[in-house]
Amino acid sequence: MSSKQKIKVSRRLDIRLTLRYSCAFLITTFIICAFLYSRIRHNLLKDIDRVLFDEGREIAASLLRSGKPNTEEMTELVRENASRKFYPLHFRIMDTDGNVQFVSREKVFRSIPAGKELWKQMTEKKGITETVYRFHRKYPKRVYTFSVYQDNRLSYVVQITTTLKLMNKSLRNFRFNIIQAFPLALLLGALGGWLLARGSLKPIGEVTRTTRRITASNLAERIAVNHTGDELDELIITINDMISRIEDAFKRIAQFTADASHELRTPLCSLKGEIEVILSQERDGEEYKKTLIDCAERLEELSKLLNGLLLLARADGGEIIRATPITLDKLLMSLAEFFDPLARQKGITLSLGAMEDVHIMGDKNLLQQLFTNLIDNAIKYTSESGKITLTMSVGPDMVGVSVEDTGIGIPEDALPHIFKRFYRVDPSRSREAGGSGLGLSICHFIVEAHHGRIKVETEINRGSTFTVYLPRTSSR
Repeated sequence: MSSKQKIKVSRRLDIRLTLRYSCAFLITTFIICAFLYSRIRHNLLKDIDRVLFDEGREIAASLLRSGKPNTEEMTELVRENASRKFYPLHFRIMDTDGNVQFVSREKVFRSIPAGKELWKQMTEKKGITETVYRFHRKYPKRVYTFSVYQDNRLSYVVQITTTLKLMNKSLRNFRFNIIQAFPLALLLGALGGWLLARGSLKPIGEVTRTTRRITASNLAERIAVNHTGDELDELIITINDMISRIEDAFKRIAQFTADASHELRTPLCSLKGEIEVILSQERDGEEYKKTLIDCAERLEELSKLLNGLLLLARADGGEIIRATPITLDKLLMSLAEFFDPLARQKGITLSLGAMEDVHIMGDKNLLQQLFTNLIDNAIKYTSESGKITLTMSVGPDMVGVSVEDTGIGIPEDALPHIFKRFYRVDPSRSREAGGSGLGLSICHFIVEAHHGRIKVETEINRGSTFTVYLPRTSSR
């Protein structure tokens, strides 16, 4: 059963996107139709009002010419307006007492208010345009009321009206057409949303299939980038980067496992061989004692190797160091004092440069192991009558500690690899010196855990200088 079949229909992303697209399309269509309806109604009313205003100017001009309603002119206006096909006009003229001086059709004005209230309004306004609704009438009327002044005195109030039957029918037809078109619009919106959703999700399906194929056995495979520059490309690049990191982690784990197995097998085989030899026949006490001493040395090597592996495992697990205030100069002086007898035994001069009272925040045990590894390496690879110097350089934010020796140096082609686990510049010589190939890897981890950095300067047969830079704190 495919993954799509396993997912419930209501939870499928393409279905949800289609519903959202359809709802958005429906809402947008409704808003557009409502806007168009409003604009059409506004424009129709505006055209009707323009007709009412034009007719009103003719009536006002007639009243101003004759000073009173001219029966012949008014009758002619009635005949012209009554013959209009779409918007027939009717009007009435009232004097200052509210009496009707002329009316084109009495029945039309029964539902239109007049009287003292109207006169009061006209003394405050020059004209009023309104829509009059009456429950017993099917269609409302549009009424334009205006005042006529003679010698700066209100003389007449004129009302002109027309029915809005045609406008309402036009609007009703528009609404009916919209309602009929809505299902089709909804269907087209859903279809468009479905096609858009499927088109958008198609690359995601390809990403899903490719990602499902990638396992521990084929981590080198990558998802094809479309190079569209969109969010999907960014997602694919991110997934590819994640797979690359996983691949690197797998390779490191595989290499680490292989190297650790090899490193552990050598001392264990050596232990087993010595024990089998000593047990093969009766030996005297001295031979047993010598064998036990050799076994203890092998076990000491194993213990150091396992401790190094555990420390690096902590590093891979992202374990946070336990930082406490440390006086760095005192730590270095105590280490120099500890290693001085070992250096003299080999004929090497271990000297300490000028030290300053410098405080840092760090894990004392880890920092002690860091400088122990560096000094121990310097002693191992420095010949008799050589020299090792510990110096300190203090900056405003960082403090540098250098371990300089006059040993054999490091080949240039080996420098990029010296901090890798189990890497040895000269495997045979390193094994003779008792190294496991983890010392510099541990140093690198400790420096990074303290947000510092380590630098190497070396020259063949002239020596090497390892400089550790650590963030400092203000002295107490």
